[in-house]
Amino acid sequence: MKETGKNEKRPRKIESLLLGIAGGIFLVSGVWLWRMWSGYEAGKREYARLEAMAVRERQTGEDAEVGDEGGSAAGETAGSGRTEIPDDSLVPLGAYRLKEIDFESLQAENEDICGWLEVPGLEISYPVVQGEDNDYYLKRTFRKESNGAGSIFMDMRNDRDLTDRNTIIYGHNMKNGSMFGKLKQYRDEEVLKGNPVFYYYTPEQTYQCQIISCRTVNAKESEYPVGFQDADSYRNYLERIAEKSWHRSPFHAKEGDRLMMLSTCTGSKTERFVVQAKIIELSE
Repeated sequence: MKETGKNEKRPRKIESLLLGIAGGIFLVSGVWLWRMWSGYEAGKREYARLEAMAVRERQTGEDAEVGDEGGSAAGETAGSGRTEIPDDSLVPLGAYRLKEIDFESLQAENEDICGWLEVPGLEISYPVVQGEDNDYYLKRTFRKESNGAGSIFMDMRNDRDLTDRNTIIYGHNMKNGSMFGKLKQYRDEEVLKGNPVFYYYTPEQTYQCQIISCRTVNAKESEYPVGFQDADSYRNYLERIAEKSWHRSPFHAKEGDRLMMLSTCTGSKTERFVVQAKIIELSE
């Protein structure tokens, strides 16, 4: 009988041990998730502070040369998304107001600042930085603090003045919707129809970026060209990205145009989601 009692205690000890291990794993996982969430929230607060500090609407009169004040940003101009837009024509601003960006204050906090990106319909509004490589800002915020949310950053190969054929901007696809977490909404054609343009600001100029392609690409360098050997290779590239686009855009790019590509991850190690637009300087 005594031997039987000992045998009964062993399973209970094993059960208690397993419960203790499970509890430890649960605790560690909870701490890890809390730290991750706290980091993301800290990142959101940092960028909200920067926007409050550095971004304000321009006066109404300063918008006059950019477009008609009536209608929506897409409005009757983009219509169903099938109407062709004349080359280099600006989409009317509608309810959107151009911004004044305090680059001097941003420069005082981080000398790597090179622009400000705003996608109005998706509530994407962030400073854009450029590091010495494409790894530094993957897990560092604008203030260069360690954070999984990282920054919105320009490819280190690009010139900050947007003189390259293709300027590439990267951002994380955050589950809480921050950074480029909402960029994937462009998978929906109705979103593109309603929000066919975004804006990019530099200390010297403001640009309207007219979306010409939304698609997934292979995560390899050949899908992220900055320059092209000649006019033919660039023309072939423009034809290919228009053909590969999930939606037909009212805009199209030609040989003399420059492009901006917004890129984010998809959850796959081999694929990225990109939104590509031709950039047009606005009259200042």
